[in-house]
Amino acid sequence: MAEIDPEVVAGDDGPAPSSPTAKAATLQQVCLIGGGLILLAILLAYLLLLVWSINVPASPSEPIATACWWKTPLCLPMTLDVKLFLVVLVMGGLGSFIHTATSFGDFVGNQRLTSNWLWWYILRPFVGSALAAILYLAVRGGFMTAGMSGGNSAGGSDVNLYGIAAMAGLVGMFAKQATDKLGEVFDTFFKTSPGVGDASRKDSLYEPEPILTGVCPDHLSCRTQTLKLLLSGSGFTSASIVRINGANRDTELRQNSTLSATLLPADVAQPRNLAVTVFNPAPGGGISAPQQVVVSEIEAAVFARSTVAGQVDAATINPLDSDGCGADVAVPTLDVALPPATGGVAS
Repeated sequence: MAEIDPEVVAGDDGPAPSSPTAKAATLQQVCLIGGGLILLAILLAYLLLLVWSINVPASPSEPIATACWWKTPLCLPMTLDVKLFLVVLVMGGLGSFIHTATSFGDFVGNQRLTSNWLWWYILRPFVGSALAAILYLAVRGGFMTAGMSGGNSAGGSDVNLYGIAAMAGLVGMFAKQATDKLGEVFDTFFKTSPGVGDASRKDSLYEPEPILTGVCPDHLSCRTQTLKLLLSGSGFTSASIVRINGANRDTELRQNSTLSATLLPADVAQPRNLAVTVFNPAPGGGISAPQQVVVSEIEAAVFARSTVAGQVDAATINPLDSDGCGADVAVPTLDVALPPATGGVAS
């Protein structure tokens, strides 16, 4: 958790305030998720003890045991491989439960849980179990067959049940790191040439990482009427969001390299520095390095001159003298309306 980083983008640690319109989870939703997590923990602990206690044949010559669950027709031939796989599934769910319950408690305690993240808590233990099973098969298939002859898979005596269970629990608890490691392996073995595959799609499946190179104007006066900022850089899309001191602002994509953001009156109510960033949501995406916008009692043009002169004359402040950032002139002055020029150099 975007998850979210959150966030922070909902990172993998749990939910983040991804949208200012997200609704806070109700008391009923919080109680249902909390009660479900408690029941899940009890069920997983019971299943772990049940599977761990099953006796399986130690050699192929012994008869295969059959385990039936809760007096139902659901019966499995219990070999050591089946027992290991069941232990991995249960431990993956338990490890993910620890991660999920910790995140749930943190966000409920800080009153930041939103209803759009409830399915994250419901699905997370199942994701942990599935990921633990995949990584278990990858480890056994890739790292535990080197010493075997005749292409046979690793036998029961080659596997430490405690080590396998611990690995599965850690994978469920740290699913993000495990996923990143598997992604690193596949990126190495299945690397494609630049410009092919998804990279050739015009509608890319992943948002680019935003890079912010400039903000105009970079100096504003208090209580100014200019509440528009123009941001230049790269990696901007229609999903890009401009953030002022970490808070989202209304954003408009003008060109591929330009964003327009609308400030709030509270942003320029008093002198301070505004940290301006651009955020692109997942998949991909990220947040840009910040740029500073100074809000002070003086106007932008006077501020620029005072930087050179080293002082500010309050009598010279003109409220209309400010940086327009290349904006269109609202009421242009015609040439015929200008006063005639005087002076000059004699021919």
